Amino acid sequence: MKRIITKLFFGLFLLSMVFSFVIPTIAQENQDTEPQKADYIKARVIEVDDKASEEIADGLFFGGESQIATVKILEGENKEREVDVAVNTLVRNGNQNKLEEGETIVVGFYPEEDTFFYVDRYRLNAIIFIFGVFLLMVILLARRKGFFSILGLMASILVIVFYMVPQIYNGVNPIFVAVVTVALAGIISFYLAHGFNRRTHTALLSSYITLIIAAIIAVIFTNVAKISGGGTEEAQALQFSGGGEINLKALFLGGILISALGVLDDITTAQAAVVEQLKKANEKFGLTELYSRSIVVGKEHIASLVNTLAFAYVGSSLPLLLAFVNNDFQPFWLTLNTEILTQEIIQILVGSSALVISVPISSFLAAMVFANHKFSEKELAVDNSHGHSHHH
Repeated sequence: MKRIITKLFFGLFLLSMVFSFVIPTIAQENQDTEPQKADYIKARVIEVDDKASEEIADGLFFGGESQIATVKILEGENKEREVDVAVNTLVRNGNQNKLEEGETIVVGFYPEEDTFFYVDRYRLNAIIFIFGVFLLMVILLARRKGFFSILGLMASILVIVFYMVPQIYNGVNPIFVAVVTVALAGIISFYLAHGFNRRTHTALLSSYITLIIAAIIAVIFTNVAKISGGGTEEAQALQFSGGGEINLKALFLGGILISALGVLDDITTAQAAVVEQLKKANEKFGLTELYSRSIVVGKEHIASLVNTLAFAYVGSSLPLLLAFVNNDFQPFWLTLNTEILTQEIIQILVGSSALVISVPISSFLAAMVFANHKFSEKELAVDNSHGHSHHH
């Protein structure tokens, strides 16, 4: 059984690599006229002047030239040069978003016109610091497994950034690209985080089977709800972005598959680990006993993870929900009827369905793998170093 599963995943890995690097990318057509490109550079705010004519609508967001900032350019051919830029900010009840002296910002520069303009605050240093804190916590608490899980995460992000995004942008079907991405990211992240062993083989296979079923459910839900995939402004803007023609419905479905993979990593590895530990605790347990006992744990896992998934989606969409609740121009049922909210609901339900389905699938496959397996003294001795840990 182990040899068959190993060959299966080796074949999947090779197939994924072929799909990723052999299939030609659809070339993006060159535009006849290219817009003027700006240079983006860092600058430090040395003085801020609030515009006296600024109007602030109490309780409303307002986009306007609320400040004139004198900044010193920190890099490039204009380094040390001081210039004034108009700062367009979202202001609300006391100008919470206004710039302060000493801040580092990003400004744009048109060389031909010798003009500068405000772009955004500079946040990369903050991102590096936050990621460093996260990395330190993971490594301190999970040690070697934590380090390799971070490597798996970074490798998966690289696959998404350098394969998935360019392919979709250039017109390749998003569902096909998502399937290849899931196959690659799954292999990389699972094996780096959990090691090359029976438990990981079983968890990954369970995740793939579950994702196939989840994809079918997503297609059915999307068709029943008449989802076009263009419910958000970002999705609609892609149609005019200059890349290949993007199928927004397929993009929506592909996004569901990608988001489901991360959650399935947790539950399938957990169920496989439960079955393995049950077998180690009592070698007399057969397939039926291992399956029935692991399902008890799986039910508790489902209850907690469904809540986790739902709250994660709600939390990420909180500004959208607040905007709809504050809408006095139409009844609540009409708000609920909008495509953008329907998309969020479908994502939650498909993700939750995948969690529920993955429990019996992973438990049964793990029971099949470990039912007749005899653990060596070495496998029993390293029990403590290969325990499963949750990442919610």
